[in-house]
Amino acid sequence: MRRSFWMRSLWVGLILISISACNRLNKDEVVAQVNREVLTMEKLRAMVPVLDQLDSLQRTHYVESWIQETLLKQEAEKHLLERDPQFKQQMDTYYRRLLADKMMQKFMRQSIQISDQEIRDYYARNQDNFRRAEDEIFALHVLLPSRDEARELRRVLLANDLDKKAEFLRKYQNETGLFKLSDLIPDLRNRLSRNREPGVYGPYWSDFGYHVMNVTQWYAKDDLRPLEEVWDEIAGRLSIDRQMDYRLAITDSLRAQANVSFHPALLNQSQSQSQSQSSP
Repeated sequence: MRRSFWMRSLWVGLILISISACNRLNKDEVVAQVNREVLTMEKLRAMVPVLDQLDSLQRTHYVESWIQETLLKQEAEKHLLERDPQFKQQMDTYYRRLLADKMMQKFMRQSIQISDQEIRDYYARNQDNFRRAEDEIFALHVLLPSRDEARELRRVLLANDLDKKAEFLRKYQNETGLFKLSDLIPDLRNRLSRNREPGVYGPYWSDFGYHVMNVTQWYAKDDLRPLEEVWDEIAGRLSIDRQMDYRLAITDSLRAQANVSFHPALLNQSQSQSQSQSSP
């Protein structure tokens, strides 16, 4: 009688646990499942921090990757591959690197800041590094499918008809920015090299279509690039340099507080043994 009571209690407990687990999974929005392993939206967002910025096709790709990887992982577990000593060493290596990178990112978020004045000072000290290596132009470049449309766009640009220009830009592939002459198609590059002044150029044909370019500024080789053009580049350089210096400072500080030993003679001994084994 007592045994029957305990068996009923056990089954009731298991049922309640199952119901509770199902409720939690439903709450977490299960997006995929492979046997007993589930992928919830919460886990997916942790795996892919930019998930909310992706479209449905990109999100599907991440979920499908998780399914494939989980299938292979489960099959590997059946073959006890996780017990392989080399696999354990690789796991330790990845774990150490990931945790070290995370710690360094925390240090740098707290300490790595580049001021506007530092950027200006760097620019003033290193102006020769910011001279143009070749001729460049600032322009609007539009690619069109037919000569008639390209000629019409040329007329619109010459007339400075902003409304019609906007219609063309909504309809056809275009980009505005700095262009190196060496990157342009030969006909366009040759014409610009002869004129060397702002204006509307084209249409010129290539395998991609008809090119029309509205050049608003010409920059000659060896001209000094303005500070606003290279601001982000300088900030990046200073940040990288400071990160390297800061990383060394942090690790040196941690080394001074820890018990660290290094035996380079063992490395040389290992290399000698390897060479002797490989020689005939």
